Amino acid sequence: MARLDQLGRFSSRGVPVFLALCAGLISACTTAGPPQDAKQTSVPSPSASAASPSSDKPTDPAEVAKAEAIATYVKYWDEMEKSYATGRVEGTDIKKFAAGAALARPEAEVPKIAKAGRAFTGEVGISTSTVTKADLDREVPSVTLSSCIDVTKWIPVDRQSGQPAALPSERLTRFVALTTLEKWPDGWKVLTDEPQTGRPC
Repeated sequence: MARLDQLGRFSSRGVPVFLALCAGLISACTTAGPPQDAKQTSVPSPSASAASPSSDKPTDPAEVAKAEAIATYVKYWDEMEKSYATGRVEGTDIKKFAAGAALARPEAEVPKIAKAGRAFTGEVGISTSTVTKADLDREVPSVTLSSCIDVTKWIPVDRQSGQPAALPSERLTRFVALTTLEKWPDGWKVLTDEPQTGRPC
């Protein structure tokens, strides 16, 4: 992942906001009280956008493709949570759902966090995911998503004690992310996932 300009803020290249937490992990103090897990998503699944089995209307292929892309983004974050909780990308299915920069970031950062004796626990909330751009007729179909990401309950903790690390007071916990995905032969892949600085949600 791109480096941070300063604790709790992002570089102009758009480092995901949740990784602003990583800048102070090695030297962070711990505080009392374990984090709470809560995942809230209002993202439609492919089945939600497709016509029901009892419907006589044909399913719109474009709408199905968009819903599949959104579902892939949710699965990508599921695997991100596993990677940052276990300190290993290996053993997760993240490579099924990510490639390029979206895969390179956890591959680079997860080992550093684990080496620092930290892990991330809890869950990331994803809501209001919508397709803002779609190019489904080209050889490699692509879409761009806009989502609200909530990392309030995704917390860095000491790996041994389980106690949460101290966090910067200015940490942004809800923000808009723009995500690009492509449909490869083995399914949709998240290629980039960039926060929009100054766009809380």
